[in-house]
Amino acid sequence: MDNNMIIKGLTEIVGEKYVAAQEFVRLTYTNDFSVSPPKVPVAVVKPGSTEEIVKIMQFANQYKIPV
Repeated sequence: MDNNMIIKGLTEIVGEKYVAAQEFVRLTYTNDFSVSPPKVPVAVVKPGSTEEIVKIMQFANQYKIPV
């Protein structure tokens, strides 16, 4: 699945204003305090409910998208 399809799928779940795919936003979320090497995410998603989190995780699992 390409990045545009991932962004479209996430947007269908949470709405356009809660999915950020701009490079400067994605770079902000590249580093965390884990021991894993940093990776730039395809998008940053801000779900508004538990139901949206469940749908995001189902979407990610279905298409083997790392979270």
